[in-house]
Amino acid sequence: MDNRITDGDIPQGLAMELMQNREAAERFRRMAPEQRSAVVRRASEIRSRAEMQAFVESLID
Repeated sequence: MDNRITDGDIPQGLAMELMQNREAAERFRRMAPEQRSAVVRRASEIRSRAEMQAFVESLID
């Protein structure tokens, strides 16, 4: 099984938070490509660490 989070580029903050949250990372890996793209687009708009942490946490809610 491929353990990469994504095949393309993702915002550094998103990648860092996913590395800290195994459950969210697994959820992200299992998303359909369109869903992953939507997450990446939304994450690219986030400017604070606290907001990124909350966003990544929301992936498992």
